[in-house]
Amino acid sequence: MSVRRLQRRCYLESCMRKLEGSLLVLASVFLYGSYGLWSALLGSEFGDFYQAYVRAFIVLLVLIPMNLVARRWKKIARHDRKLFLLVCGLVIFTQAPMYYSYQHAGVGIANTIFFSTFLIAQYVFGWLWFHERLGIVKLVSLLLALAGLFLTFGGALRGATVLALAMAVIGGAGSGAQTASTKFIPKDYSPLQISVYTWTTSLLMHLPISFVLGERQLLPHFDLVWLWMLLFALAGVGSFLLIIRAYRYIDPSVGGLIGLLEVVIAICLGAIFLNEHVKLSTVAGACLILLAAFLPHVKDLDRRDDKVTRGSV
Repeated sequence: MSVRRLQRRCYLESCMRKLEGSLLVLASVFLYGSYGLWSALLGSEFGDFYQAYVRAFIVLLVLIPMNLVARRWKKIARHDRKLFLLVCGLVIFTQAPMYYSYQHAGVGIANTIFFSTFLIAQYVFGWLWFHERLGIVKLVSLLLALAGLFLTFGGALRGATVLALAMAVIGGAGSGAQTASTKFIPKDYSPLQISVYTWTTSLLMHLPISFVLGERQLLPHFDLVWLWMLLFALAGVGSFLLIIRAYRYIDPSVGGLIGLLEVVIAICLGAIFLNEHVKLSTVAGACLILLAAFLPHVKDLDRRDDKVTRGSV
């Protein structure tokens, strides 16, 4: 095989990996976009920390058997333990804060603050940890995304409590740091194994806090609310597995931009299932978010196509 043909093949394989990563993020985004819906459907039945550890327990009932069947469990090397502690420890800043924000600020405003801080966190940690460069295209995409977010949900900022807004900020920053930090973990460890450690940490962290705070401890029973809890937990399983695998193929900041599509999904789910009114400004904001999400990929693919063309001449 000639050198040029080999170069062309490498570029094509790289493009396919990027595309696979983008599709995985998109699938994960749909599941993440349903979080606000499930939180709204759960209402005030579950405490903030109680729902977190119950969801973690349900998720582990699914993940642990999957790990046993897959037989891809690998002992964590000593030099990788700090990386796992980083990824797992950040879970305390993600689940309970966002649930509180959804309950007390509303799905719209919680999504606005969450995704704004999530995207900014992706850029910050991408720059600090992986030395990603913030070029013109990514900067324009960031500005378009933020404009789209506030155009979509700007009116919802009125009336939201400071604590609820702060919880959304903490949730967005924590989620951005956690998803970006998974790229540190070597590919020898399967996403399934990483998920087991993460959800186990969530269970161990949130359970004692729930008891200390005196939250009501409900026994599972057959009704609609517990069905929503089950679906909420399953969405958590799929979304985290997909995002971990995706970030092995694409940059965290680009993944964060695709993740903004979660806002569009949240709008659609809210309109369909929660009868939320969709305004013209919401549609305009969603269009800006879509443009911001795909702009870096169009530029990246054009650049790769040019390299492939030059290599084949």
